[in-house]
Formats: sequence, C-alpha cells, structure tokens
Amino acid sequence: MSYWFTILAVSLFASSADAGPSRLTGRINSIAPTEGVVFVEDGGDEDADHLVAVEFRSAQVVRVWRDPEDPAEWRERSTQLTRWPVGTFIVIIGVADASGRVRAHRIEIPKADRP
Repeated sequence: MSYWFTILAVSLFASSADAGPSRLTGRINSIAPTEGVVFVEDGGDEDADHLVAVEFRSAQVVRVWRDPEDPAEWRERSTQLTRWPVGTFIVIIGVADASGRVRAHRIEIPKADRP
C-alpha cells in the first residue's frame, strides 16, 4: 500500500513542479505596496467578486503598446504598479500556488489601440 502512495506522491510533486507560467488578466482592485501584493478582479472568471492575490515585488512591470508605424511590433517601458489606479486592466504572467495566490514574473499594462 505504501508503495502506491509513494508513486502517487512522487507523480503529484513532479507534475506540480513542472507547471509552467500561467497568464491571468483582470483589473486592479487594490494594492498593498508594503506587502508587495495586488488584488486583481479575475477577468476570466464570470464571478466578478473573485479576487486573486498577486505577489508583484520581484516582477518586471511594463507598459506595453503597439508601434504605430508597425502594428506587428510591440513597444514597452518600465513602470511602477503603484502608479496605476484601481480599475486598470493588467496582464500577469507568473506561477500560481495551490492556494490560488500568484507569484508574478511579469506584469503588463497594455495601452489601448487608437483607431
């Protein structure tokens, strides 16, 4: 019995260790800068009250936009997440833990394309 338990535990650990970065989109609900956490209203969830805690202290935060002369090309500049107001749309690339908290590697703040 312990043999199968060991196999199951090893396979679960291996699959969670191989989990790659995930992508989350949503709007800033609130920021706790001293804790390095932003709470995001999950844009992919139909429950608008679903907040996801995102650790951003070590994340690269950038403002991104399309190059007007070459729309296939993206431009970016570094920024601070705390400069952006509640309601700002963001894209988070990071790793989620078992509790649902996300450790961000990169946060993008896209600029809307103008027609």
